[in-house]
Amino acid sequence: MLQDIEDTLRNNRLKYDRSDNTIRFKFSSLSTKINIDWNEASNSCTLNCGETKLALSSFLVFFSAFLILPSSYGILGYMSAGLLISGGVINLCTLVLTQIKLLDLKAQLRANGIYL
Repeated sequence: MLQDIEDTLRNNRLKYDRSDNTIRFKFSSLSTKINIDWNEASNSCTLNCGETKLALSSFLVFFSAFLILPSSYGILGYMSAGLLISGGVINLCTLVLTQIKLLDLKAQLRANGIYL
């Protein structure tokens, strides 16, 4: 099963690391690290890309930016709120970009009978 995943990653020219029953890879610089774990007991694969942590951090960054906006005094307050908002946007772009690239990879793996 993991050999089929490795073949698909090689066909897509993705660099990956394999250790025991885990494959780790990353699409590009603006994406998160992805882990595919093989569970021999249940004969299934699980995919972990840290999307929950990234979505939660994006929410917290946006929330803190909107808390700063009403209490900001002068240009520095607005600059700090703007920087927080841009950080949240980068987090969300990373999350969306990773998910879009994963859609193509999942479709290729489904063609080989591997469901993540």
